[in-house]
Amino acid sequence: MHTHKNSYHRWIAHDLITQLLVIDHEDKFEGIKQEYVLLPKGEKISNFLKMTENIQEASRYKDLQQEIQRLLADQEWLSHFNEKQVKRIEKVLQTLLAE
Repeated sequence: MHTHKNSYHRWIAHDLITQLLVIDHEDKFEGIKQEYVLLPKGEKISNFLKMTENIQEASRYKDLQQEIQRLLADQEWLSHFNEKQVKRIEKVLQTLLAE
């Protein structure tokens, strides 16, 4: 999922996984859960926001709190964004944790 060069294709793959969680009765998502939640780290802000919408939807079906905390705790990753983007990212992730 993270190796595709085209960010649009990575976002589509992320979205498809989100949609498939409804029928994941064998709990196969557990094998890729960390990669799924951390994938947005490598994206620009627009794709990041789209992928966090997917994560928000996925959190209705799976417990993702620990992985979301890892995103918030990664100060090195956050340092690549400007102040306005960091505030936006933190607000989105805090919203996910509050649910």
